[in-house]
Amino acid sequence: MADSTVNYVRMTFKNTSGNNYSIQLRYPKEDLTTTEVENVMNTIITKNIISTKGGNLNTVADGGVLIRSFTDLIE
Repeated sequence: MADSTVNYVRMTFKNTSGNNYSIQLRYPKEDLTTTEVENVMNTIITKNIISTKGGNLNTVADGGVLIRSFTDLIE
């Protein structure tokens, strides 16, 4: 297996119980902005798209780009 790097956009919310709930999506566009991430997160909350065991999502907690890399040591 070859070395690899994969980017994700991670959005973390608080639900009505006060617990964190995160969503990760692969391959975000390279010029993704804070405003775009915040707008998507607010839309998810406003339209009540996701419900969790701890209740509906109600607050934006965190968001950003996560970069995961894998270095192959055994080939």
